[in-house]
Amino acid sequence: MANKDMPIPKDPSTQTEHPRIQHRYSLLLKLALAFFLLWALYRLELLQLAPLVFLVQTPWLLVVIVFLLWLTFPLCALRWWQLLQIQGIKPPLSDVFKIVYSSAFWGLFLPGVVGGDIVRVAFGLTLSRRRMSVVTVSVVVDRLLGMLGLLTLGLLASLVYLDRFWVHPHMRSLILLLAGTFLTGLLAVTAAGIFARCLRAVYRRKEWPEKGFILRLAAKTIESVALYSDRPGQLALGWGLSIVVHGKDLAILAILARVMGIGGMDPWQYAIVGSITFLVNYLPLTPGGLGVGEAAFSQLALWLEPASAPPAYATVLLAFRAVTALALLPALILLPGRLRRSS
Repeated sequence: MANKDMPIPKDPSTQTEHPRIQHRYSLLLKLALAFFLLWALYRLELLQLAPLVFLVQTPWLLVVIVFLLWLTFPLCALRWWQLLQIQGIKPPLSDVFKIVYSSAFWGLFLPGVVGGDIVRVAFGLTLSRRRMSVVTVSVVVDRLLGMLGLLTLGLLASLVYLDRFWVHPHMRSLILLLAGTFLTGLLAVTAAGIFARCLRAVYRRKEWPEKGFILRLAAKTIESVALYSDRPGQLALGWGLSIVVHGKDLAILAILARVMGIGGMDPWQYAIVGSITFLVNYLPLTPGGLGVGEAAFSQLALWLEPASAPPAYATVLLAFRAVTALALLPALILLPGRLRRSS
């Protein structure tokens, strides 16, 4: 006779099904949020489709913009490649480009820019499977360098705008606040490297690698981060590449707006608004930041350039996304397969 107090074993299939269902629901909610935000922007006339049609009617300009956006990925691949070199992982640059390009493509469908970084870590394990923590740290540092480039351009644009243009006193306070935000971000990211070097001295003195798996993993991570702070020249190169990449993208935003005849902001205003919007896109709220970025972009633009009849600023960022998606289409034939694995 079976013991009534004996617990009934659970079916393993039901145990693994719940996280999958939750993930599915989470993705559907994020998609619903993205489409709701786009619908709301459309109803508020901050998003229009007619300018997108006009952009397609100028194919030569579209080809030039697609090419300029495509250049982002070789430059980002070069930045990450030199970060991997510092850690002793020395793959061919072509393999690194395939990973960066493919992960950017998948990032179109995953929450925020962070989703693409997670894919890049997964693909990056084909380069060095035994050094997962090092690959992960290299991706994080690469993303931080990208943020540094954005913060630098945002701070520069804010200061130039305050110096060269007449700004309403209330608007001056807003731009000073944004400039302070950019500067605080720059100092915080810079301080992270100094903090890592201090932690390295602590774990070496306390002999963390000999005190269990968790402390050993923490020591490896701190060592990887501190190793970058020992190479300021390499970091400066990555910082410079980030400024070039994001400066190009911010200029494309201004070009798209002018071609489509949307709004009256000058390039410095687009640099301020675009820098913050690209940072907002890092938040894992919707796939690729769709909807969230457009809402932030249009609201910031209206703060800097108020108008009685609000221009459809959200259309500018949506056009930028569409052209970026075109630049990423060739990634379908470059998905990394069995890449050469480094030690």
